[in-house]
Amino acid sequence: MEQVLNLILNKLDNIEKRIDNIEKRIDSIEKRIDNIEIRMDNIEKRIDNIEIRMDNIEKRMDNIEIRMDNIEKRIDGIRIRVDSIETDIKEMRTDVTEIRASQNRLEVRLEDLDAKNAKNHIAMMGILKTTYKDVKFVKHKLYQTEEDVFDIKDYLKIVK
Repeated sequence: MEQVLNLILNKLDNIEKRIDNIEKRIDSIEKRIDNIEIRMDNIEKRIDNIEIRMDNIEKRMDNIEIRMDNIEKRIDGIRIRVDSIETDIKEMRTDVTEIRASQNRLEVRLEDLDAKNAKNHIAMMGILKTTYKDVKFVKHKLYQTEEDVFDIKDYLKIVK
């Protein structure tokens, strides 16, 4: 019976060793699980941080969208103003073209008037020269007439 008892003891020792091994494995598994839990906690913290960052990014994106909308509105306003300026420039070019045409017509008219004025001036100078000569001649004749009247009076005095 002793053999049986030894055999049972051996088997119990083996079982005990196996249980020790199992306990060691369980301890190792528990440590691994603890490490996994720690890692999971870290991952959760990182995810929380990522979620916070994502919320901040979403807020920033919303602000950027609002700013982009404002920029687009301002660009539309600028486009309208540029179109208006372009229209004004076209009108100004038309006005400038009309002004230049009027200026050319006025220059031609002024040249015509200058030519007529020069002709009139030459004609007037001729008339003035002729008038001057005529006045000079009339004065001369008047002087001669007075001289003749004097001579006649003198002659009549003598004859009396």
